[in-house]
Amino acid sequence: MTSVTVATRVDELLRGVPEWAELAADTAEPNVFYEPFVLLPAMEQLALGSDVRILFIRSDDDRLIGVVPLERHRWSLAIPSPHFSMWRHRYCFLSTPILRSGFADAAVAALFGWLDAAGGAGRFLQLPGHVGGGAFDRAVEASCGENNRFLRTTGGYDRPFVVAGLPPARYLEATVPAKRRSELRRKRKRLGDLGEVAVVGASTQAELDLWLPRFLQLEDRGWKGEAGTSIASGAKDRAFLQAVARRNGERHRLELLALTLNGAPIAMAISLRSAGAVFAFKIAYDEDYSAYSPGVQVELEVLQRLLADPTTTWADSCAASDYAAAPSTLWAERRVIREAELVHASRFGRGLVAIGAPLQGLAAATRAWMRGLPPSVQRPLRQLGAALRG
Repeated sequence: MTSVTVATRVDELLRGVPEWAELAADTAEPNVFYEPFVLLPAMEQLALGSDVRILFIRSDDDRLIGVVPLERHRWSLAIPSPHFSMWRHRYCFLSTPILRSGFADAAVAALFGWLDAAGGAGRFLQLPGHVGGGAFDRAVEASCGENNRFLRTTGGYDRPFVVAGLPPARYLEATVPAKRRSELRRKRKRLGDLGEVAVVGASTQAELDLWLPRFLQLEDRGWKGEAGTSIASGAKDRAFLQAVARRNGERHRLELLALTLNGAPIAMAISLRSAGAVFAFKIAYDEDYSAYSPGVQVELEVLQRLLADPTTTWADSCAASDYAAAPSTLWAERRVIREAELVHASRFGRGLVAIGAPLQGLAAATRAWMRGLPPSVQRPLRQLGAALRG
């Protein structure tokens, strides 16, 4: 019989790291954001004020088969009742839980049982962005009927993605139009007319200690700094990135790539590794050089490196829906990111959906209205909303 234990404190999580890391190496769907060396820094720095609980699911022989990070909410504009969601903080770009290969059905059944025992809040679980059609998604779909629940899709998009296999040159020839490749070469040559252009990689702790502060400075000088959403804008955010870099750098799971002009970075990208998968975590560029497409240039370097690495199976762009729709992306393949709600098929659950559907439209309109406000106003309003939701 499967069992579920719940951890809410960092010291509890630390005790399970060896097993947790072993599970992540044998998962059906890699997700670096729910692995210990990213989730632990998030718990330390970004969970304050949030009711986060990490579910550890074990098989009948006491083997760890699932890690599911959840957040309990008192209410939200779209769901005016206590409920759970997969925990997705602002630097988490995928919310697929870590389930052992071959055990997705058993782990999901245990999750359903835990939700049933969790009272009213367990009748509604938000899934804010997992891989559609993947092992977790299929297991949830298959388990709904026998567990008196239904899965309602609320949104989603096709995210830029790369499946490794072709050498870099052949991949780009097959996926990027010749006109686009010619344009990028021309801009790179024009950039070279300004001085010495180089690509610098940082992966050791000493290299990251040197280059990570430069990344923070570069991002903060751009529009994110003006909007107050750069990592450098918040002490907790800086501490999170520094801890992620330290814990993953020492395990050779993080690489920072910099495109420099006369020794100064004009574009930088941070990638995280999980087994054979690569996640394009963060990117920043100097807007003074926008005419030369420095962000795309460094993205091109990232793609060429991961395609040349025989240990890479696939790479996730971690792109948001607005970027995913851009025709200029270099990432040729797509994978579905599904947004959904797992709802108890009771009168109460169906009533919540009936109420929540129009409220979700209001929530979307509110978010659109907020994007039009000055950056100095947006951030405190978001903080206030998060504090009220609980």
